Amino acid sequence: MSEIWSNTDFPYMCLKDEARTLAFRDAIREVVRAGDVVVDVGAGTGILSCFAAEAGAGKVYAVEIDPISAAALRRSIDLNPRVADRICVVEGDAAVVALPSAADVVVAEVIETAWSRSSRFRC
Repeated sequence: MSEIWSNTDFPYMCLKDEARTLAFRDAIREVVRAGDVVVDVGAGTGILSCFAAEAGAGKVYAVEIDPISAAALRRSIDLNPRVADRICVVEGDAAVVALPSAADVVVAEVIETAWSRSSRFRC
């Protein structure tokens, strides 16, 4: 297992800020077009990934470096059938992870950083 530092509490605290969360949703709806490939850098809870899928993205790569957050995100996506077929959780460092497709749109709310020696692509 790689060494990693991250705080999984802060992203969930941000979800409580409804005005902030809805502003992200509205911005994503304005930018994402039907069929777009979207990369959510530092996906955390996956809320931006879900917004992108709901806005019509054909594929969303939710890149998350923290293994605990990535596992929780996979479970959340699996439990959300409206978007599960279009969101792929990629566990790894967004700066170096290789994705199978170029992105049309990149979304991110990088509220902290984490570091790891390896990344794993699992889809």
